[in-house]
Amino acid sequence: MQTENDVRNRISVVFAEFGETQNKLAGGDSATQKRLNRQLSNNGAAITVDTLLLILNKHNDVSAEWLLRGIGDMRTLPAGMDAPEDAEIANLETTVETLSKMVAKYKARIDELEAMYLPEQKRNVG
Repeated sequence: MQTENDVRNRISVVFAEFGETQNKLAGGDSATQKRLNRQLSNNGAAITVDTLLLILNKHNDVSAEWLLRGIGDMRTLPAGMDAPEDAEIANLETTVETLSKMVAKYKARIDELEAMYLPEQKRNVG
């Protein structure tokens, strides 16, 4: 079972990852900074929804599921992507599609050139 201190520890990880501080997060508002200090110190006051939203809104690529429950990765992935492999597969599919179109275009041009020059060659040989 997750505890509030587990959430505090994950908030510390976010701060370390992004070079965040309570003062930066508070945006210079001393009342907010005091509240953050009380909530984020070990065994401090209860962490409020406002504080969690402040962190998640400022760092919108941080997963709320990870922050609150410790499930998954810290960073969220683009919509529709479940894993980094999905991005690689999507890139490969795009590359294959592009190359297929290029091959079809070159084949059509080759057919065009053959139609123009092969009959001429046959006339010159015969």
